[in-house]
Amino acid sequence: MTWKGGFRPSNTLTFYLINVYFPNAQRGLARLDYKLRFNQAFLDFVQELRVKKPVIIGGDFNVAHQEIDIARPKDNEKNAGFTWEERKWMTRFFKPGLHRYLSGLCPPGGALYLVHLQV
Repeated sequence: MTWKGGFRPSNTLTFYLINVYFPNAQRGLARLDYKLRFNQAFLDFVQELRVKKPVIIGGDFNVAHQEIDIARPKDNEKNAGFTWEERKWMTRFFKPGLHRYLSGLCPPGGALYLVHLQV
């Protein structure tokens, strides 16, 4: 693929491991349509792999799926990474049996934020 964003799958004997970077919708949502097309292509790819064996995915989805995933959710509703369209896609992404492991570590009503430092 020649996407701005990308993923690299690794094939082991018992599962696929994918490290992914999703495109950012950018300021003013200039690339929201592009991002949503990338998202769908990635979901299609993962669904094909899941038929063969389990898939483990890590990386940067560039989206805060739920209000607990972002500071000041009301202020960010129309910003890249927290649009209705991106969040709706993320809900669809988890529907076919995919799970958010890290979210389960967060206490009810609490917040768990991850920081990725590029060195």
